[in-house]
Amino acid sequence: LQNALDLSLAKFSAVPSYAQKEVLVIFSSITNCDAGNIFTTIDRLKKERVQCSIISLSAAIHMLQKVCDTTHGEFMLSKNQAHFQELLKRCLVPREQK
Repeated sequence: LQNALDLSLAKFSAVPSYAQKEVLVIFSSITNCDAGNIFTTIDRLKKERVQCSIISLSAAIHMLQKVCDTTHGEFMLSKNQAHFQELLKRCLVPREQK
């Protein structure tokens, strides 16, 4: 998770500060093991005003919910394939920036 978020932050470095920045992570593991400090990455996401939303295909993990809550994103837990497609379609419309 942390590597994907750090990569997203690097890609957003050239984006102007007035632009809306959003990241959608599709997560399918039941565990999360980050090499570094995930809280540092979360703080950078918040500072850069990047909204991070996550669709989990397996389980509700506290750290995923924490990332979404802190960045004003949305945490979504998919129940089945049809529900996943519905959640993905919901993410097509940009969210309101907070």
